[in-house]
Amino acid sequence: MRITPIRRGPGGFAEWGIYHSNQNQSEEIHFVYQVHIEIVHKQTDTANLMASFTSQGSSLKDLIQKSLRTQLEITSKKIVPLKKGMPA
Repeated sequence: MRITPIRRGPGGFAEWGIYHSNQNQSEEIHFVYQVHIEIVHKQTDTANLMASFTSQGSSLKDLIQKSLRTQLEITSKKIVPLKKGMPA
């Protein structure tokens, strides 16, 4: 899974998201990540793109969970995570 920012700020620098306030609650300001997700299947020296989409979330954990659900809908394939000691 590759995660990259989709927003560009002043000077062309990447921005990972935006700050906004929740209209239904207090004046509290929250950060929302806005990213591009690519799901790749790595085979030896090459990588095949399986899915590509944009997503947003309130945390990295939230983004990863949403991305796994979205890629499952797109590809109908469940991702098996690498375990410690497994070759990448």
